[in-house]
Amino acid sequence: MERKKFMINPVRKHIRLSFITFLLLFFAVSFLIPQEYSYAHKVQMFAHVEGSKVFVEGYFADGKKAKNSEVTVFDNKSGERLLGGKTDDMGKFSFNIPKKTDLRISLNASLGHKTEQVLPGSELPDAGGSNMPLRGTKEHENNPPIPPLEKGGKGGFERGFSGVKEKVASFSQIEQVELQVMIEKGIEKGISPLLRGFSECKERVYYSEIIGGIGYIFGIMGIALYFKARKNQ
Repeated sequence: MERKKFMINPVRKHIRLSFITFLLLFFAVSFLIPQEYSYAHKVQMFAHVEGSKVFVEGYFADGKKAKNSEVTVFDNKSGERLLGGKTDDMGKFSFNIPKKTDLRISLNASLGHKTEQVLPGSELPDAGGSNMPLRGTKEHENNPPIPPLEKGGKGGFERGFSGVKEKVASFSQIEQVELQVMIEKGIEKGISPLLRGFSECKERVYYSEIIGGIGYIFGIMGIALYFKARKNQ
């Protein structure tokens, strides 16, 4: 009888420990689930510069677009409100850069969900832009043509050739500026979607890893309790 009682006590102790462990894990998961639900409705924003414009995209952590959300742009240094508007059905909004300063962009979605992002003034293009005239512009078209080589006269050939060299150098500078602008625009268009995708993936993976880790803990605890029960039998 005493031996039987001795055998029952470890089993009861094991059941009691298992029940306490289950309660602790249950309350832990119950605490995290509301956070996961609220996080799914957390609004995010990705703002980037392309040329003389700023493009804003609003989205929620579950991938839905933050459409018809209010966007307000402030001067981050003075706090002055510069402009405002609303996102379209794709959660996008764009505006011309009002001035070269730190821009604080605020996005206010439904149910009071709000996020902000600051674009440093150092990343914004100069207000005046480049001083070199680009091909197709009025300044470029009004440029005087390259003068022909001068014939006859002492030093005429040298003077004509010197004028040609100056115009060729100027033309080369124009080509370099055009090429630089094309490269910068290409890089901006190529990198912006990658940065936005990385931002979205980073936000989504964080909480999915937490839930996955909790599931992993459940599995390890279950295996440990199973072998412990077999050992006590």
